[in-house]
Amino acid sequence: MLLAPTFGPAVRHPMMPAEAARFFAAVAENGARRRVLLLRPSRLPGWPACAAETARLRAAIEKVIALPGVVWNELPDGDHLAIWRRGGEAEVAGIEAATVHTPGVAAVFDVPADLAPLQLALAAIAAEHGHAPPVVASGPPAVPVTLADLAAVERVIGQVELIERLTARDVWRFEPGGGKALAFRRFSLDLQALLGTLVPGRTLAPEPVLRERLSRLASRRLLAQLSARHGLAGEGAIAIPMDAATVLSPEFARLDAGLPARLRGRIVLEIPLAQAVASPPLFTAAARIAAAAEMPVCLSRVRPGHLAGLAALAAPATWVGVTDAAALAEAIGRDPVPDPLRPRIVAGDVAEETTLARLRAAGIAMMSGPAADAA
Repeated sequence: MLLAPTFGPAVRHPMMPAEAARFFAAVAENGARRRVLLLRPSRLPGWPACAAETARLRAAIEKVIALPGVVWNELPDGDHLAIWRRGGEAEVAGIEAATVHTPGVAAVFDVPADLAPLQLALAAIAAEHGHAPPVVASGPPAVPVTLADLAAVERVIGQVELIERLTARDVWRFEPGGGKALAFRRFSLDLQALLGTLVPGRTLAPEPVLRERLSRLASRRLLAQLSARHGLAGEGAIAIPMDAATVLSPEFARLDAGLPARLRGRIVLEIPLAQAVASPPLFTAAARIAAAAEMPVCLSRVRPGHLAGLAALAAPATWVGVTDAAALAEAIGRDPVPDPLRPRIVAGDVAEETTLARLRAAGIAMMSGPAADAA
C-alpha cells in the first residue's frame, strides 16, 4: 500500500474494529472525552496511484500527528484511528479541506457525543472483513438498509405525514447596533428516525447512496404536502431540507405553479454540500430553477474547514449554512472567510455567548442555537 511505509507516526498500535468499539464504549461510560479521526486512505479515487491526493492528505495528517497525546492505531487493510483528548480544531479543519472532494476517506468523531455513528462506522469496517459486528449495547445491532427496504419505504411513504415529523429551530439576524430579528425558521427531518419507523432495525450509516435515495423520496413527499398545506410558513420565512434532483422534478414544478404570491421569497431550500460536490452542474441547475421560483437556496452542512475553497461552488446559493459554530469562531480569526461568503453565512449550533460574540465581531450576522435564542 502506497502510504504504509511512511504514513503515521513511528509508534503504532494494531487494533481490531471490535476492540475499538469496546474501548470507545468504555470511554463514554466513564464520562471521559476523546476526539477520533477515522482514516480510510484506500477510498481515495485511483488508490494507490493518486500521488497528488495522497500528498495533500499526508500533509494534513502530519499536523494531526503533531498534536499532544495522539495515539495512532492501525485497523485492518490500512485503515487508521487517531485518538486524542480534545481540541485540534485547526488540524481537523485541515483534514476536512483535504478530503472535501473525497467523501468517506476521513471522518472525525467526538466521543461521547458521536459514539453511535462511530460504532456504526466500526461495524461497517468489521463487516467488510467478514467479522461479526461489534455489539456494545443492549439489543440487536442495526442492519444496514438495503434496496429492498427502500422499495418498501417508497410504497408507504405517501401515507406518512412528514410535515408533522419536522423539527424547527429559529435563525436570527443580528443587527450591527445590537438588536436581532427572526430571519426564518429552519425545519429539519431525521431520516434515520423516519427509516426506523417504516423499516425497524435498519440503519443508513454505512450506505450513503441509499441515504441519498431516501432523502430524495422524503423531499418529494414533503413538496407534495407543502403544496397542500401552505400554512406551514405562517407569517414568516421557513427553510426546508431539499434534494437537488428534486428541484428538477415534476413535484417541484407543481409546488411552483400553485405557490401563492405571498410565499414567494419566503421558502428557503437547504441543499447539502455533499450533493453540490458530487454534481456541481446539478446543484447549479437546481439553484437556477429555485431562483426562478423565488425560493432562495442555502448550501447546508458546510464545515468551517470547507469555506476557504468554497466561493465558486457556493456562488449559486443565497446562504451558506455552516455547522460547528465554535470551530468557525476559532478558525475565522486565523483564516479569514472569503469576502463573497461572509455576509451569506448562517452559523448553526451557537451554544456559547463567547462564540456568539466572536462571530458577530467577525461580521457573521445570521445565527441559530441556544446562545442566539437567548441573546
